[in-house]
Amino acid sequence: MNNNSTEWLGKKFGRLTIISFEHSKPPYRGWIWVCKCECGNIKKLIPGDVKSGKVMSCGCLHDEMCANRATKFKHLIKDNKRLYSIYNGVKK
Repeated sequence: MNNNSTEWLGKKFGRLTIISFEHSKPPYRGWIWVCKCECGNIKKLIPGDVKSGKVMSCGCLHDEMCANRATKFKHLIKDNKRLYSIYNGVKK
């Protein structure tokens, strides 16, 4: 199946749904997929990155994972008073 085949339209990869195709501009050759994320953002991506699983969202998945990780380990930072003071300084 070619990267510009209509069979790709509507397929989901992670949080992305393919909505259209565009011919790419240099330095890339071939086609670019225009994808819509579950959060509503539109992103233009290289088909190989989407098909391989390298790209699974517009970036919202990464943000959610980082927020969960920060919440999960925050208590460990508070136990170490010196580290917590550094953390508060950086946060401001």
